[in-house]
This record gives sequence, C-alpha cells and structure tokens, in this order.
Amino acid sequence: MNRLNRVQKEKVRQFCGIIGTDEKLALEALRCADWNVESAIEMFYSGDIPSLRPVVDLKALETLYKRYRDKHQDLILAEGVGQFCDDLDVDPSDVVMLVLSYHLKAQTMCEYTHEEFVNGLAKLGLDSIEKIKDRIPKMRAELEDPSTFREIYAYAFLFSREKGQKSVMLDVAIEMWRLLFTDGRWPLLEDWCTFLQTYHNKAVSRDTWLQLLEFVKLGDDLSSYDPSGAWPFLIDEFVEHKQARATGT
Repeated sequence: MNRLNRVQKEKVRQFCGIIGTDEKLALEALRCADWNVESAIEMFYSGDIPSLRPVVDLKALETLYKRYRDKHQDLILAEGVGQFCDDLDVDPSDVVMLVLSYHLKAQTMCEYTHEEFVNGLAKLGLDSIEKIKDRIPKMRAELEDPSTFREIYAYAFLFSREKGQKSVMLDVAIEMWRLLFTDGRWPLLEDWCTFLQTYHNKAVSRDTWLQLLEFVKLGDDLSSYDPSGAWPFLIDEFVEHKQARATGT
C-alpha cells in the first residue's frame, strides 16, 4: 500500500469494504480493471481475476472439445451436443443444459464454439465429464434462486433466437416456457400457450418475453392485474380472454 497514491489507497479500501476481501486481492482486481472500482467488482464476481480462476487441465478440455466437434466445422453442433448429453447422462431437453449453456455464454441453441466450450468450462473449473456431472445438481438448484432464475430466463430468449432474428419463433418460445416453468411453477402456462397458438401464432418479441416473467408472479389469480399498467398488448389480450371465459361472455 505504501507505493500507492491517496486515490488508489481509497479505492483499495472501497473494494475491501464492499467485497470483504484482503488488500492483496483488491490490488490485483483494481489493477486488472485499470483502477475502476465498479469494473473490479464486476471482474471479481465474474471470476475474471487471474488468481481466482480455478486450475484446470486445458489439454483435457481441448480433448473433450475435439470429441464433440463437427467433422466439417470448428463447432460443436447438434450431433455433438447430443453426444455430450449422452456422456453426461442428461436428456438434451433437460433444463439443466440451459443452465450450463448460460454459464458457457453460448449464443446459439444446439451449438458451442471453441471459445464457449473450452473457456466456459475452464472458468467453471470443469475439465472432465465426471466434474461436470458432479456440478449438475448445483446448476439445477440455481433455478430456485429468484435472481439467478431471472438472469437465466432473460438469457433463454437470446439463446432461443435463430441467427439474425430479433424475435423467437412461437413453437420454440412455448417449448422454452414449458422447460422453465415446469413442475407447476406457473398454473396458467398451458392456458397461455394455447391462447398464443390459437389467436397469435407469431414470433414472440423480447418485450413480451421479459414482461411475462413479471406477469407470472401473479400466479393464477388475475384479480390484482392492472390493465392500465405497461403490459405488452399480448398479455392484456390474454387477461381479457381469461376474464371473458370466466364470465361466459
């Protein structure tokens, strides 16, 4: 600390106070972030600080990537993803694969780039099938945390889009909602899906996708729904449809 100027010393104190860590880690984080406290905190939580990165066998990860890589492209495509799931003893449609893809920052469904697969697993400290298998229960449990679920839900929209598209095809959106709102998490799920298939039958926008998560918090009791709120048109129409059916009009 002696060689730091007054401003730098104050930033070290700020970082330590917020994160609750020692000065050595604070110095490393702040230097990596060019002495920007907010960036240093973000790097800390994302695991981008060198000393916090888990030790992994990169050669083992490269071997794993080559096992699933397509024969003609430097990508893991649907067939490779299927084989990866078989090795993990996980169904490709299991929601835990969405959680894993979220951690790998995968941009496209049924596809992993070299960087996503190798670097993503390295950041997780996972360099073998056995280690990934052991982490699966923890990943599944992440869906029970409201904050993490919100992040994964938002990610699912980007993940589900076809390349170059701004919206998600309706059939894909429905399958993703069924995946995310499983086990009765939202009682009106099937009513919503049927409504869209019957009266909408178009791609789902990002606004509708994100706002639906707030709407889901109402459960199956729509009496507290405020029609003057800033809800997407589709959700307004769905509530009107439900209320009309309830009154027989």
